[in-house]
Amino acid sequence: MLDVGIQGPLTCVVGPPGTGKSALLTTWRGSREALPGRRAWLTFSEEDNDPASLGAHLVASLRGSGAAELLRLDDPIAPELLAPTLVNAIARLTEPLLLVLDDFHALRPGPARGAVLQMIRHAPAPLSVVIASRREPEIALHRLRAAGRVTEIRHAELAFTRTEANTLFTRAGLTLDPASLTSVLDCSGGWPVALQCVVNAREECENWRTCLEVRARAGQLCSEFLLRELLDQLPADDLDLLLRTSVCEVLEPSLVRALTGRADAGRALRRLAAERDLLISEGVSTYRHHPSLRRVLTRELGERSTSDEMSALSLAAYEWHRSRKREGGAEGPPAAAACATTPRPTVTVTAGQGPVRPTTEQLTDCELEVLQLLPTQQTLEEIAAARCVSVNTVKSQVRVIYRKFGVAKRREAVALAQRIGLLR
Repeated sequence: MLDVGIQGPLTCVVGPPGTGKSALLTTWRGSREALPGRRAWLTFSEEDNDPASLGAHLVASLRGSGAAELLRLDDPIAPELLAPTLVNAIARLTEPLLLVLDDFHALRPGPARGAVLQMIRHAPAPLSVVIASRREPEIALHRLRAAGRVTEIRHAELAFTRTEANTLFTRAGLTLDPASLTSVLDCSGGWPVALQCVVNAREECENWRTCLEVRARAGQLCSEFLLRELLDQLPADDLDLLLRTSVCEVLEPSLVRALTGRADAGRALRRLAAERDLLISEGVSTYRHHPSLRRVLTRELGERSTSDEMSALSLAAYEWHRSRKREGGAEGPPAAAACATTPRPTVTVTAGQGPVRPTTEQLTDCELEVLQLLPTQQTLEEIAAARCVSVNTVKSQVRVIYRKFGVAKRREAVALAQRIGLLR
């Protein structure tokens, strides 16, 4: 897939931590020495959020590719000129240039990431970009998909097959019978880090007595990795949804609304599946957790919740399933409790420092989704790209929010939303 992808302008390798994105790119590059053209590699880090640092690293990476024409670049490049300068320099190349951008998720919303995205959007013909990231880059991928101009490699392609898992264990000196191999794959979902943890656990337990000991140690290693590298890095609202829904095997929007009270449950499920690859899509609106991740989530949920909170979640799930059963029978409409959601508060606001301005106007679901993004550092253009809508649509929604709140500035709207409890 990578060999095919670099024939076009963009290849995205997207998946949660531990899915082997960097390992794939490293081994692929090492086995493709005969690829035509030049190759540059840059692994992003926290310091690259400074435009000056990012520019220096990009220029150094491109010069290291051996493209003599790029040596004419000035160093340093003014941050506001970074993208057009690089695009113009690359356009002068007479041979293909492959640029691998690893750990793209390390770039936060801001000028540095904006410059990289601008360079990718306006990439000249000689350039092919490969991005490895824990979430989708903020590019209009739907347009690139429609035009056949992007190759996407995700968790489903990165997951180990039965043959691959058996090869991994055999090379590590670990022989599993067919039943044990099936059990490991069912528990791990083929997640590379989970399988590597089994190998590591076997190496740690030289005097292991039972398979359960190795599996327990492998589960501990995998849980520690996913907690530190994945769950601790997630936005609070995404983590809350994943934790609460881990009590269920199959997820649907109405069930998630019953468990979390979120009006945007359907959109949230699609985003977690498409942008972050944290859920497995099984249809138009049906999802599952990855097996390895779900075990970590349920354990973490038990540690964070009281017994009453766990009982309430179980009861909400039970009532939802009971209502679905009644919908299919002749017992009448579903129970109200099964579809209960957290009611959206009626807004009574204080406009800025002025007088109290009561209103019964409520924000729509779309306006609420935009409101959640206003406290971030994202520009309106970045919010529009993240929601796959036009900038004018977002501007219109923000104006409506300001009007309903009786404020004139973004920080006033955020402060007011915090006071009345509309921000998750």
